[in-house]
Amino acid sequence: MGVSAVTTYQRIISAEKKTTRHDPVWIAGLGLGCILVFTSLGVHPIILVTLAGLTGLAVWRSLSKLVVVYVATIAVGLVIAARLRESTITVTAGPVDTYAALWIAAALFAGTLTHAWPSKRQLSTGEEEHSGKTVLALSAGALVVHVFLIVDGTTGLAAQYTGASSGGGYLGLFAQSGAVLAGTAVLSAHAAGRSLSPTGVTAGCLMVLHAVALAYTGFRGAGPIFIIAVMLAGLRGLETIRHRKQIVPAIILGGGVIALFIFGATIRTNIASQLGESGLAPPPVNTDNVFETVIERLDYRDALMRASELQDDHGAQEAVSLHDQIAAAVPRLINPDKASVLYGRRVAHSYFGLPANARTSSTITQFGDSLVNFGIIGSVAISGLYVFGIDRIFRLLGRISTASFLALRIIVAQYALDIGTPVALSVISMARTEFFIIAILI
Repeated sequence: MGVSAVTTYQRIISAEKKTTRHDPVWIAGLGLGCILVFTSLGVHPIILVTLAGLTGLAVWRSLSKLVVVYVATIAVGLVIAARLRESTITVTAGPVDTYAALWIAAALFAGTLTHAWPSKRQLSTGEEEHSGKTVLALSAGALVVHVFLIVDGTTGLAAQYTGASSGGGYLGLFAQSGAVLAGTAVLSAHAAGRSLSPTGVTAGCLMVLHAVALAYTGFRGAGPIFIIAVMLAGLRGLETIRHRKQIVPAIILGGGVIALFIFGATIRTNIASQLGESGLAPPPVNTDNVFETVIERLDYRDALMRASELQDDHGAQEAVSLHDQIAAAVPRLINPDKASVLYGRRVAHSYFGLPANARTSSTITQFGDSLVNFGIIGSVAISGLYVFGIDRIFRLLGRISTASFLALRIIVAQYALDIGTPVALSVISMARTEFFIIAILI
């Protein structure tokens, strides 16, 4: 009798836990459904944004850190940043706020789904555990190659301004993979409790050098995104900074992210001046405009607004053609004559009125690209599927701290932090980079 009662009690508790685990899904789904209905009824955009925010607060404990940061990036880029610039521009509530609410709600719903239905598949590490020295050697070699490509103008902003591919091809892909490998070595050493060992210190130094090299490309966000991605990849569960010894490293990393952004902005201006493209670069960064420069870089409001205004324009639709984006998936080894996608340049011309041959690139954001290609319901669905996919992979890779899985986790985090690249190109680039990293480690 007593055993039967205990068994019954355990079953009840298990059932309650199972039900509780799915509660965030219903809350996030209800929030998304309400926002969709209210959007069709023409409810004020600020109410929709508020509802999305309240939904986020209700389910945030079930979200991975990746989804939390992804949602925060959307909120800052579309709702907050522009309003912090009200001294220079006037912001009124409008379609962008509605799209932000829908985008956030879709991401929250997808994030709760991955929490409620985690993969039961067990990842096999095989015999893949690599020597820290091997990973460091590959990372150091990639750093040398990256520095050479930057000095030669084969990669980065200089290559973009001269009309070449800013990625530097397969050699550039190898060069940029060195940063991921350095981050992997840092996380591996930390997980093993050997952060202050010769291997751990060397990995940390290499990571800093790679971050500086990324800033030297002239792309302001490259270095900061890399640092944040490594931090995200190293987090487990829902830990928060509770101890003083964790606060100091967090402050140092935060300061490093800001410094890298400012340094990258300065390099960008210098490259533009040297190549006679100063009209395309922002003004030099100084103590008077640091805040404005950072906020301007985070502001995606105008980009999504242009997508909303031109979503029915045939020329604008051709510029972001999904067919052309998918064509980027074909490797040049298979099709050497493959034309460059030039997505950003097409967007700059069709959406922002720059000359067709302007050596620059622009974005209409992930949501904006889906809005033009699939409409508002399609863009909500695509956003949700994308977040569900990357979050599921991110959680799955976090179960095992081997070099390969840590490297792939960093890559997923890097692409998830970029809300400007359309979903198709993001998935293609992510897959290509991951296959390349795996090939190197094998």
